[in-house]
Formats: sequence, C-alpha cells, structure tokens
Amino acid sequence: MTQLEEDIISGSNVARIGMKLEVVIPVAEVDRAETASASVNDLASALRRAASAHSEHEKRIGQHDANWPDWYAAYMVAEHAGQELPQ
Repeated sequence: MTQLEEDIISGSNVARIGMKLEVVIPVAEVDRAETASASVNDLASALRRAASAHSEHEKRIGQHDANWPDWYAAYMVAEHAGQELPQ
C-alpha cells in the first residue's frame, strides 16, 4: 500500500505524493502534429506497413534486427512526414 493510500484510509489531513520528473529530449526536428495518427486504424495501418518494410530490411541485412523499435519509429515518422524512408 502506498503512503497516499494509507493517509486516505487513516483520514489524515496530510497526503504525501511521490513525484517523478520526466525529461523529454527531442531526437529529430519533426512537428508532433505532422507525425500524429488520426485514428487507431491509421496507426495500425502504419505499423503494418512498417512491419512489411522491416521484414524486407531484415532480409537485406541477413539477420534479426534487435533494434527494430527504432527502425519502426524512424520509418513511421519519415513516411508520415513525406521524407525518404529508411532501407
């Protein structure tokens, strides 16, 4: 049980809240509005296209790509922004 839950249960007038700082460091100069998916179906379609392209990428390199999340992200952002797609 968290300290906050204990304070709420005990009726304490003081509640302790743990806080976490999240730092976001941009990795590319891409406008979020340009890369946002309009719907779940749009995102699913983009993932399917990335998966298909990534399968071809792995065939070219001749091995499993352990860095596939970064590859997918780069592919999806480039595709959405109309930029050159990774190979």
